[in-house]
Amino acid sequence: MDIMPTSHGCYYKQPTSGNGNCGDPPPNEWTLDSWGKDHTGSFANEEHCLKRKAGHDSACGTTSTWTYVAPPLPTSPGCYYLSTKGNGECGEATEGVWTVDTWGTENVDSFKDEETCMKRKAGHDSYCGTTSTWAYVGPKVSGSGDPHMVNILGEQFNLWRLGEVELLKIPRHAAKPLLHMVVNVSDAGHYTNNDCVEAPYMTAMNLSLHGDELGISMVDDKMKVFLNGVPLAPSFTPVKLGKRWREFDGFSVVVPSDYHVKVDVGKASIDVIQPRHPQHFFSQYGCKWIREFGS
Repeated sequence: MDIMPTSHGCYYKQPTSGNGNCGDPPPNEWTLDSWGKDHTGSFANEEHCLKRKAGHDSACGTTSTWTYVAPPLPTSPGCYYLSTKGNGECGEATEGVWTVDTWGTENVDSFKDEETCMKRKAGHDSYCGTTSTWAYVGPKVSGSGDPHMVNILGEQFNLWRLGEVELLKIPRHAAKPLLHMVVNVSDAGHYTNNDCVEAPYMTAMNLSLHGDELGISMVDDKMKVFLNGVPLAPSFTPVKLGKRWREFDGFSVVVPSDYHVKVDVGKASIDVIQPRHPQHFFSQYGCKWIREFGS
């Protein structure tokens, strides 16, 4: 059984030890490319790793297979790249480490979206004399607890007003938006003599999805999900939504458990989760790639 490596690095496997010039690696087992890491920057990115095959096979008298495991993506929003040191014009990047695109953020707004970030590669590689790999981590819109919010700009704030609160409306000023998200904030735990529980929480949510209405509410400490007034039972089978929404593919809702709802619209997603706390009468949510819709 071929067990793929999971830790960051450049790896190879070969059927035999070859001509003996490159040590005696175990046959057909993934081996870390230590020589390439020290001499050719094979840990920098996938392209540099895979280029090692020709030289390795020639020097070692073998026929090898190569693979690259990238380091985990950063969790903070931004535009990042993996790169070799290059010609020195752009400082010394740490090979195999995601580096934030400071120049692009300040000069061409590469933080704005994935497309702008990815366009940075050509100019960066030409000027810096390197071959880089790029990745974009978008801001995650979220709301949790009593309620701690993060908006599309990454700004953090709390909700204190009770009643209905509009969280998303796309397009922002449309009379009939494609996506409209409203939550109900209540003091559902009032009179419990518990200061934490008596804080305001999100206890209901309604998503208007341009032709479909998805309602999520807490009933007797349990999450209930309704699509156009019809209850949705937990299932791993997605239900297609947005019969009049043709601008995006992959528009669906899935209820994988009785405490989790996920809505997918193209690259964007909205997750609504009932925390497994002793006082679990509230919900929280997270949204990814909401910028894909524009404003």
